[in-house]
Amino acid sequence: MLSYSVLSAQFRADVVQANAYYGVIFPHHKSFYYFLNGRVPAFELNVLKQTDMRDIWAKSHKFPRYGVSFYYSDFQNKDILGNAFAIAFYIKHPIVSTTHFALNYSLATGPAFLNKPFDSQTNPYNIAIGSHFNVFIKPTFEAEFKFGKTRFAVGTSLTHFSNGALKKPNSGINHVGIYVGVSHQICNKTEIDSAQISKKFQPANVYSLTFSGGAHQNILGGRMYPVASFVLDYERRTSIRRGFGFGLDNFYDSVNAEILPIDTIFGSTKGTPYYAGAHLTYNVYFGRMSVTYQVGGLFYGFPTQGEYIFSRFGLRYSILDRLYASVTLKNYFGVADFIEWGLGYRLIQTVDKQEEND
Repeated sequence: MLSYSVLSAQFRADVVQANAYYGVIFPHHKSFYYFLNGRVPAFELNVLKQTDMRDIWAKSHKFPRYGVSFYYSDFQNKDILGNAFAIAFYIKHPIVSTTHFALNYSLATGPAFLNKPFDSQTNPYNIAIGSHFNVFIKPTFEAEFKFGKTRFAVGTSLTHFSNGALKKPNSGINHVGIYVGVSHQICNKTEIDSAQISKKFQPANVYSLTFSGGAHQNILGGRMYPVASFVLDYERRTSIRRGFGFGLDNFYDSVNAEILPIDTIFGSTKGTPYYAGAHLTYNVYFGRMSVTYQVGGLFYGFPTQGEYIFSRFGLRYSILDRLYASVTLKNYFGVADFIEWGLGYRLIQTVDKQEEND
């Protein structure tokens, strides 16, 4: 199985892009209406690089651009919500691309700083965010019009801020909006030479273990409880772009040991800190980096949220051929449980035999 690094070469900016957003904060709790004061503007500056034209993974994704995104938003309530600042990894993926037009999907994710979190003394009305530092996630979909080295874009976005239940309250902030943007190519475009793309991908079966740790609060003002997960995965890597699979999950949550016995549909539980489940996986690969989506259910134990269906979304990066780093957000129906900071190891990688005509 071939692996390629998104960031293997020295970063040199090829494109600079500026976007202006206008939208609303989605009131996913009724109490949000108290502090929402109208339309919310945001601004973004992206510094991007064209992917290596010689990599087969880049060719399979129609040669996306990647780089760094700088984001700012004014939540239109300086006393309760304040402002948001974020710096994120950004990748723009062409869905359809012609000489003068493109449809693009992009994803930005990274750390964010919000300057007015909840404080029992100075800001008790902010029930959305309980900490200064949060995770920033922003998928977008846009139409792009090309005029030589300059491009104009119009699109829609969903921006999410959350600390992964690291500190309560953590209802999160969701900004839904539209945007216009302009970009300019500051370097000459590298022509695509298909003859240089000679390496071929071979489908493979991959078995891996991932160990992750983190922490979260159970109640507002409560202490931090350590949490951990141990995951065994099988993946069928079907192409250079994607893989499908399933896995088993083992969780440790120390807050569960303090919960009184509760009767559930699966019988009575004694507040054990251990619970287990299984999940389905879909991975999208960009060289050494991958975006992972998982959805699963619990079959043993009782989680603190009282839910049995969970999901994961996050990033993984191959440090070595078998060793990878992982950052994922585990949640129950959109309510964050904890951020999983982990390391994984690919135990077995069996590659399909190549056909003679390959």
